[in-house]
Amino acid sequence: MTSLSGEKIGAFRVLELLGQGGMGDVYVGVDERLDRRVALKVLRSDLHPGTESQQRFLREARVLSQVAHPNICQIFDYLSSAGREVLVLELIEGQSLARAMKRSLAFRQKLAIARQIAEALLAAHEKGIIHRDLKPENILITPGNQVKILDFGISRLQEEGPEPPRAEPGVQLPLPGFEDGLTRPASAPAGDPEEITAGTGAAPGRSTSLTSQGSIIGTLAYMSPEQARGEMAQAASDLYSLGLVLQELFTGHRPYPKGLESAELLERAREGRTLPVAGIDADVAALIRRLTAFAPAARPSSADALERILWIQGKPGRRRRKALVAAALAVMGLFSGGMTIQTLRARRAERATREEAEATRRVADFLTGLFKVSDPGEARGNTVTARELLDKGARDITGELVNQPQVRAQLMDTMGMVYYEMGLYPQARPLLMEALAIRERTLPPTDLKVAESLNDLGMLELKEGAFDQGAAHFQRCLAIRTQRLGAGSLAVATTQGNLGGIYYSQGKYDLAEPLYRQSLRTKEGLLGPRHGEVATALNNLASLLWQQGKYAEAEPLFLRNLAIEEATRGSDHPDVALALLNLGILDRKLGKYAEAEAYLRRSLAVGEKVQGPSHPSVAATLSNLGTTLQQAGRPREAEPLILRALAIQEKTLGPGHPEVARTLSTLGALCHALGRDPEAIARYRASIAVGEKALGATHPSLAGPLTHLGELYMDRGNFAAAEPLYLRGLALTAPALGDRHPGVAGILLALARIEAELGRKAQALGYLARAVKVDGKPDWLGSLRQEPQLRSLRGDPEFERMAAEAARP
Repeated sequence: MTSLSGEKIGAFRVLELLGQGGMGDVYVGVDERLDRRVALKVLRSDLHPGTESQQRFLREARVLSQVAHPNICQIFDYLSSAGREVLVLELIEGQSLARAMKRSLAFRQKLAIARQIAEALLAAHEKGIIHRDLKPENILITPGNQVKILDFGISRLQEEGPEPPRAEPGVQLPLPGFEDGLTRPASAPAGDPEEITAGTGAAPGRSTSLTSQGSIIGTLAYMSPEQARGEMAQAASDLYSLGLVLQELFTGHRPYPKGLESAELLERAREGRTLPVAGIDADVAALIRRLTAFAPAARPSSADALERILWIQGKPGRRRRKALVAAALAVMGLFSGGMTIQTLRARRAERATREEAEATRRVADFLTGLFKVSDPGEARGNTVTARELLDKGARDITGELVNQPQVRAQLMDTMGMVYYEMGLYPQARPLLMEALAIRERTLPPTDLKVAESLNDLGMLELKEGAFDQGAAHFQRCLAIRTQRLGAGSLAVATTQGNLGGIYYSQGKYDLAEPLYRQSLRTKEGLLGPRHGEVATALNNLASLLWQQGKYAEAEPLFLRNLAIEEATRGSDHPDVALALLNLGILDRKLGKYAEAEAYLRRSLAVGEKVQGPSHPSVAATLSNLGTTLQQAGRPREAEPLILRALAIQEKTLGPGHPEVARTLSTLGALCHALGRDPEAIARYRASIAVGEKALGATHPSLAGPLTHLGELYMDRGNFAAAEPLYLRGLALTAPALGDRHPGVAGILLALARIEAELGRKAQALGYLARAVKVDGKPDWLGSLRQEPQLRSLRGDPEFERMAAEAARP
């Protein structure tokens, strides 16, 4: 990269090269407007827009702009001109902590450094920012002993706390039996993915940076076990890295043996096998051991770590005052009047530390007991599955940690969401409800942990079809997160998408659309255009457009969603299965049955592999594949697929779930196609009954089985029986979708046919006049004069005019 020394970039004059890295160069510059020296971080010119390095560069700018703290490098400006991308940063004089540790540092200096790092992490975590690569090379010490944390290029935005915010679930297009686009889409869980990023360069001979397709992010020598295993980084991951940094700072030795090969270092990092902490202050050693606990839930929060460091800093003063305390208290009358603020804080900190240590021990004991059954001596030759371990944990937690409510609530919420991801919704509900109840009893009403529980319970209720309850929980969650994190935060965008999913499921498209669009805008702004969370938002907006009959607008969003999902999550992921499913449904709607079948079979293969053959999402794919085969003229191949889907749904969701109603309608259509009309009528009526009970008698999705049953009666010549079914279907759909929606227009056309057959010419022409205003050009528009059930209208001037206009290209 050609040196820029002496050049001018905007209002900044480049003075000299400060350093070089894989993404570009850092220069010393001068802001000629404000007459101050700055650091200019210039992206390499060969890293074009849209590359991963540029996304990291932009991410660093976004992250730094959201947090202002004296211990975090400040951003002044971001420039993009003349083909250059430039970060204008605070110019920091000093040396890295890695170099500072080579000289002798006093114990109090080390504590001051530890305190400032903890304060910076607390500020970042409160803004929902996870650093993911904390190490001595990214920590600068100024001549005035001020700490500055650098390099937020691979940081991740998330909600405060050790658990990431539950990602917005992707919505699935309508299931078979609702082919007019009138159904409530089911939702499928979308994980909160790791972004594909480049690791930062390690100093020679010091540490190893490694990235594997977005799975392992950071620097191995200071990486948490969950990051080394390719799992999502949490705030607790930063705390683990802090523990390793402090171990090196206070012991003078790196946390792993020297000379390890990368593969061995990776194995040790995954297992959390660091060198023992010895030969230092006992309280510091205890803090380091807590920070480097293997289980993220057992580590202290950034606030707790900071409070403990402050307590350790205050020990010398407390010792000096100990001999004089009784006399001083007597003189000041404080035996009866209370304590000094300093003493109160110290005792509160000591109490909090004791309580958290006990909580950590109880979590460790609980997890040890839970996984002890995997030992051959306990299992006695039997294979112990993940489901069995989970069930054991759910049973055991009911009597455990009664005096540690927050730990108990966190474990319950986590296990509840594991059940949710497995599609075991009845098992998830009591755990999630109890976690919320505990948090509401013991935390302030606007605590972010309360919001987490509200969100998780809402996601379950979206799956269960309990939409009113889910809407109430998401609304409360949205209010808390907006107040605590700001309207432009990722957690708020996720909650907007979740609430939009509820409204979408209720057929309230006018309420869902602005939430979906705002969620997409925020995610694209925070995460860039190719992030997995952006893919989810694209899928949900595309599904809404599909429901509105805007197929041309929906298709490119679905295709973009699939491309991002495969790039960020790999080919075997539930969200990839969902993207393939929705594209299959779209192609079936467009009459492209071969393409639809290919997408759906790919979706089925991925779903069965990663979610298991009995997951509700697999049932959705089976049902859609069955409908595609039926419409392609292969109904006998379709039947076993749809029957398998129904069996899965009745077992996992219960016989009264809305998904069961949809699949019953699909079976009704299949039976009608096979000439088994009595069975078809029974299936349709069962679908209507289940749907009415689960969703209410006015839900738009009931139009599917109602109109399909009406179609069956029309085929049998019973137009009088068909008419009230179509009229009810029209009343359920036209207010929400409008006459121009293809599905509504199809109902209007059917009513025109019925009225013509019953000899009510004026009514038939009225319905037909509304139907021909449909958006797009469905096939029936060009063949109205050939419709046998409209033959009685031939020769009527109004009919002939409408038929001629409709037939025009």
